[in-house]
Amino acid sequence: LKLKTKMSDSDNEKKGKKDEDYNEKSSSESSEPERKTKKQKKSKTDEKTSFDLGNMKLVTIDKFKGRTMVHIRKYYLDKNGDQMPSRQGIALTQIEWKNLLDKINEIN
Repeated sequence: LKLKTKMSDSDNEKKGKKDEDYNEKSSSESSEPERKTKKQKKSKTDEKTSFDLGNMKLVTIDKFKGRTMVHIRKYYLDKNGDQMPSRQGIALTQIEWKNLLDKINEIN
């Protein structure tokens, strides 16, 4: 089932303009396609300190939006060999971290 739509003169003009733009881009001398670059987000992290726990697990302390956070996270190596954080982990506020430290004797 095909539906026919009637295009106004202004729609035809717009279509013609798009075709011209496409032809200009495709006939350009550069063989590389134009790519939109992603804007890099500004980091809201002020400072960072990390401690290696072994077995690709790290504790990272940083400030995020003015709050000190303690991250305990498992890392992995990506295809380029760079160490990247996985989804497996937790981020604790200072109060949560202090509560955990208070319970250490009970855990041990």
